Formats: sequence, C-alpha cells, structure tokens
Amino acid sequence: MAIYFTFWKGERFFALPIEFVEGVSRLEELIPADWGPEWLTGFTFFRGQVVPLVDLERYMGQNLPPVSARYVVVSRSKELLGFGATRLGAHYKTEEGPEPLEEVRSGFKGQLLLGGRTALVIDPPGILEEGGER
Repeated sequence: MAIYFTFWKGERFFALPIEFVEGVSRLEELIPADWGPEWLTGFTFFRGQVVPLVDLERYMGQNLPPVSARYVVVSRSKELLGFGATRLGAHYKTEEGPEPLEEVRSGFKGQLLLGGRTALVIDPPGILEEGGER
C-alpha cells in the first residue's frame, strides 16, 4: 500500500509519495535564482539547510507567475528540494500505482486518482537527477 501527500499549485493537483516529504513550511525568505532555469524560483531555508524551490507549473512549461505562500520540502538522502504550494491537500492510501503518461516531463511518474481528483504524481529524484532536461 502506498501513501501520498497531496497539494495544489494553482489549478494543478499534485501528489508525492509520503516517504519523500520532509515537511511543509511558510515561505519566509526567498533568494532569487536569476541565473537558473525559469522554473527554479529561487532558494530558501528549511531547518538550517538551503533548499532550491521549483515552480511545478513553470517546470511543466506554463508561464505563470510563481505565487506560493508555502512550500513542500522533499528529500532524497541528503538533497532537499522544495515545491511551491498554493493549497495543501490530504494524505491518501491506495493500492493503485500511478498510470504512466506519455507526454509528461521527466520528474513525474504519471497520474493517479486520489480523493476523486486526478493528481500528477511527482518523482523528486527524477527532478533532482534530470535537472529539468526534456
């Protein structure tokens, strides 16, 4: 059985395998990353560590302003990564696995029906390893 943590960024509904979630925090300070890809919003701090923040809508190719009051912090061993969240969801348990999508950027496992909504399932290691390459 898998457990997913869900949240919204704009109108998109996202899910993360719960084992990746380190926490949720309010965005207190943002250090812009003008030199990076447009989907890299900038950097912030979480429990004394620097966290790069990814705007998932921009990562998916939408040119929307990065507005988020919170961010979800995920971890893969010692590397942290944050995703802007406009609204937090719930935890869902399911026996189902994500349904693969052909036309989705690396960093996503596919889609999954959770709580009556279709969520895009994020693969944080894919985003960390791929670095946003198409």
